[in-house]
Amino acid sequence: MKIKFIALVFALMSVFLISFSSAALVLEATSVPSDVNHNQGNIQVLFTLENTGTGSQTGLVWTKSSNIGEWTVVPSLTEINAGAKLSLSGVLTIPKYSNGAISANIKVESDENQESNLPVNIQITE
Repeated sequence: MKIKFIALVFALMSVFLISFSSAALVLEATSVPSDVNHNQGNIQVLFTLENTGTGSQTGLVWTKSSNIGEWTVVPSLTEINAGAKLSLSGVLTIPKYSNGAISANIKVESDENQESNLPVNIQITE
């Protein structure tokens, strides 16, 4: 009886782990400056989006935020296949004579309820 119970527990854990890991979106920065000049204007941010899951992720919705300036370019990609890893970019535009630290974010969400965030922190220099 104990062996059947243990087998059942392992089977349930396997099903849970497979369903938990079946889809995942991962945003990862590949090139983000640590600091920029106050009059630089446009800041290019390079990153990858990877689907580590077993199924395509569709209906991708991109949201963006920044405490200084605004994202003027973000991806328009709406789908990524299983196992794919794509190189993407965004452009953050800051007003001249800005100062302080930029705290920005790009977020992607899919119809399959997967999401990932790309935090971007950049110091503005004079």
